[in-house]
Amino acid sequence: GVMGDDAAEVRLMREVYLAKNPGKVGNVEVLLKKYAGKELLLYRALCDRYGVEPAVTAPITSKMRPPSTPDDFRALITEVYQQKNPEKIGDIVGLMEKYVSQEGELYDKICKKYEVTPKRAVPIGSTPTFFDDTGESDPPDPEWLKDPNVFMML
Repeated sequence: GVMGDDAAEVRLMREVYLAKNPGKVGNVEVLLKKYAGKELLLYRALCDRYGVEPAVTAPITSKMRPPSTPDDFRALITEVYQQKNPEKIGDIVGLMEKYVSQEGELYDKICKKYEVTPKRAVPIGSTPTFFDDTGESDPPDPEWLKDPNVFMML
């Protein structure tokens, strides 16, 4: 794999563990595999967990944006079903048709039903991104960081 890019995060995460929880240094590789592409977020979550000041504060905004298109919401909804109710993934198409241009509302309903915190940021793909005019250009930390399972692993 490409180790060049994430070597810095790996090193930083190891440093946090060595300082705070040396027994878990081996987790770094596992976590980075599991959350590939989210190294920086993982590092920030780790710092958060151990009360360490993050060494890098690269803006997450460069990779994240608020979900805005039906495709964004379809991906987010699929994610919830994958975790909570995989047999229902086939129903998503019908749901999306029922909630045309209300995808955000649909997503919130589904999150409520399955007691999932809605994500307010999605990774930026190749599509051009326009922030809606709420003036929010900085998405909050993605909700998976608040997922207790992630924290238990850290």
